[in-house]
Amino acid sequence: MRSREEQGAEAGMKVLLASDGSEHSLAAIRLLNRFPFGTPPEVFLLSIVDTSRWPQNIDLDEEAFAALQATLREEAERRLASEAQLLEHRLWKVHLLVRHGHAGEQIVEAAEKADADLVVVGSRGLGGLARYLLGSVSDNVLQHAGSPVLLARPEREAAEPARKQEPSLRIVLGLDGSASARAAEAWLTRSGLVLGSRLLVLRCLAVVTSFHMDVVQRVSKAWLEEKREARAELEKTRRRLSETAGEVSTRLSEVEDESSEIMGVAEEWGADLIVLGHKGRSAIERFVMGSVSSKVAHHADCSVLVVKTRE
Repeated sequence: MRSREEQGAEAGMKVLLASDGSEHSLAAIRLLNRFPFGTPPEVFLLSIVDTSRWPQNIDLDEEAFAALQATLREEAERRLASEAQLLEHRLWKVHLLVRHGHAGEQIVEAAEKADADLVVVGSRGLGGLARYLLGSVSDNVLQHAGSPVLLARPEREAAEPARKQEPSLRIVLGLDGSASARAAEAWLTRSGLVLGSRLLVLRCLAVVTSFHMDVVQRVSKAWLEEKREARAELEKTRRRLSETAGEVSTRLSEVEDESSEIMGVAEEWGADLIVLGHKGRSAIERFVMGSVSSKVAHHADCSVLVVKTRE
């Protein structure tokens, strides 16, 4: 019997794309347009009339409140219809959805109702202290959505003029030997995103540099065995992805900070997208932004796709 994922791949993916009309939402649409889906996806284009952000001192009676909501809904519908034209030229099936309420919660609920295979939101990326504070729409969706989440960011200026004309995606796939990383690779292949794309598969081995512990660590038998297994994992992954990808290269890095290495390699290579696995965490742990995937999602300059697995 075919799995749900295999059946979904044959029928085309279901993609929920949340838009608020900002440049970051348009960047998400442009990025999605570059995705080489093997089968045309079904796209749910969603806009939220977020009443949770309205000033608390607005005093409206029930009739005036309903009229204001109706006006905002009409504006959202017109904007979505215009944005849908950017996707429909590829003959994708596009549905327009408008919901009222808290944006993050409504996106997660809409994704569950649509049985979405991918949730796409525009993300500004955060700076300074704000990087460590939860509460933004993208944080909410990343933490609570049951589907893979794509945080789309505007394209950077290419280091080389020729890169602007390059149609294929440049994807960095981060491996760490975990089931979550293997799930990310499997999802990437199943979705068709590897078709014609250029991939750099990166495996980071964590070293402890304090008190020169890395010197001791690097000569130990356990470390040498870990390196051997990491190289073998990279080669197996390269062979699998090479069956459909346009080009696959690999890199093994020995670093103290894995997230910084992933972002640095992605920037150096001019990546359009970083793909990572992420193991679901408990309610308390969700508020501790310490995992590699969380750090990369918050700090990376390019778009980030996080494929989550359940505990």
